[in-house]
Amino acid sequence: MLTAVVMAPFAAMGHVPGRELLHTAALVILGGLVTTTLVSLFVLPALAQNAAPASGAHDPRREVESAKPG
Repeated sequence: MLTAVVMAPFAAMGHVPGRELLHTAALVILGGLVTTTLVSLFVLPALAQNAAPASGAHDPRREVESAKPG
């Protein structure tokens, strides 16, 4: 979040002579922060939910535990 606060003025300034590279870099950095946040909040949980086994799925660990004597 601190990165976004520091880079926001450079992105908002526009194309000020002598700061063209800072403006472009700030836009790329802020875009990466937004993209990473959205992926972490929405895409990764959906992938984790799809990758998780169903409640009635075959679990080989249960067979090993139930096969142990005593």
